[in-house]
Amino acid sequence: MLVHRTAAVLLLALGSPSCLLSPDSEAPLTAQRTTFSTDTSTAPAGTVELELGFQQEDGGAWQVPTNLKFGVAPSTELFFSIPPAISVELPGTSPEGPGDLVVGVRHRWREGTESRPSLAWQGTVKAPTADEDEGLGNGEWDLSFSGIATQVWGDSLVTLFAGVDRLGDPNGDADWARVWGRMRA
Repeated sequence: MLVHRTAAVLLLALGSPSCLLSPDSEAPLTAQRTTFSTDTSTAPAGTVELELGFQQEDGGAWQVPTNLKFGVAPSTELFFSIPPAISVELPGTSPEGPGDLVVGVRHRWREGTESRPSLAWQGTVKAPTADEDEGLGNGEWDLSFSGIATQVWGDSLVTLFAGVDRLGDPNGDADWARVWGRMRA
């Protein structure tokens, strides 16, 4: 079943005109996960980007991460992410189906120079669209707000990504559950 779903997703992507930037565009692609940015770049205004991948974890769980991004202004993008196919490993079963929908916006509010970093913020909402009864999701809404700073010196790049999440708790009230940061050099 994995091969058929993966092939269907790849065929959809290859046959979709939304996979391509406008033919006369020389803007670079901005490949990055919706929940963790590798830098402050955004999809160029007037473009659409579609990202597909395959991720497998130890134990057999897998997913087909899929991101659709729209450049709505020179420094702003809207994005949607939903894995059309995931499989989780649960005791005695391995359910498969679509994952939760993530909707968000990323905005770069300061361009970087050799002496100062570019700065951006990102907000996301995860809607519980995966089948909770099958164990594919937790049936809860999640919110996230992140700040991103990228400094470039010649060919070197350092990015700091820090955020706060409000994770839904299926056993009770949700709280602002984690504050986190990541650095990439």
